[in-house]
Amino acid sequence: MPSAEVREFIEKVVKRVHFVPDRYDIQLELAAHIEDSALLIQEQDSLSPEDSEKAALERMGDADEIGIALNRQHNPILGYMWYFSRIIMVLLCIIVILQSIPMLLVSGWTMLFDYPIRDIPKETYVRHVKPNELIKLDSRRIRITDVIQTEDGSLHILYSSYNLSFSGLHGWSSSGIGIIKDEDGETYFNGGGRGTAGIYSRARRSLDNFPFEKEKLIIERDYAGRYYKVEIPLGEVVNND
Repeated sequence: MPSAEVREFIEKVVKRVHFVPDRYDIQLELAAHIEDSALLIQEQDSLSPEDSEKAALERMGDADEIGIALNRQHNPILGYMWYFSRIIMVLLCIIVILQSIPMLLVSGWTMLFDYPIRDIPKETYVRHVKPNELIKLDSRRIRITDVIQTEDGSLHILYSSYNLSFSGLHGWSSSGIGIIKDEDGETYFNGGGRGTAGIYSRARRSLDNFPFEKEKLIIERDYAGRYYKVEIPLGEVVNND
């Protein structure tokens, strides 16, 4: 443990350092430096520990001058700007994490329990294909997993989506999959859908009165320089009666 003289010397030095958060580290560095210097003097000059410590303090020089020099190195303006910027960054990270938790929970629930295909009774299927088609749109990935037509003529497009970047925590909406056509170019709008918002989501886009005789489903999107087109054969209609 440093002697009273060493502690007094160090206190004089750090009083000149106006950036308070750095004072503790400076105290440790000075104490270690004085201790090392005293041991070296003791070995070289065969002095007692007390005399070696006094000699080490004398070699250190004036405490006020050392403190003024250290204060220039530990600029208080830059120091406090850096110090408070760290605090702000930590607070922002906490805010982002707290805002992300609900989306992560929603996405977790979606991955484990939310399957829109379960809302469609299997006994009403008249055709069912699994295209497993992957659409890449910037950092977003959309996978069309199932296309189902039911006996009332409704056509259901089921897909999942996720974002490779955490910059967007909102999910791909169920109505935003693109323009839906058949092989003859006729466009279909009537219907509905459902989906969840989150980093990962599952959704369903449903169309009313899709003709049974159509053999192909086309999903196309052209927006802000981003284009994709997916063609999905629908297969034959199976009579469940």
